[in-house]
Amino acid sequence: MGTEVLTVLGDRLKIGDFTAETFQLDLIAPLVHDTFDKRAVVLCGAGGTDTLDLGCLPEQVFSLDGLSLVDFKPIPNSPPDQAVYRGSAYDYLS
Repeated sequence: MGTEVLTVLGDRLKIGDFTAETFQLDLIAPLVHDTFDKRAVVLCGAGGTDTLDLGCLPEQVFSLDGLSLVDFKPIPNSPPDQAVYRGSAYDYLS
């Protein structure tokens, strides 16, 4: 085992309700010069079948949990590398 650098980001939290919702990233965290730099957006859907609208094409997503979208395979009971926020693990996009 070795050590890994842990980067701590500022956060922006959005909590949903128990219904199915669509979260639009451009409304939650608009990408404006110098306001989105090194910030994390934490979405807690809280129930239903929620959707995150990134406002971009799949080819524009760099990674999901550190893997390209082509290589990402959700396998039950085998969590990938995830982001940690206040003691909970979350998927992360970049």
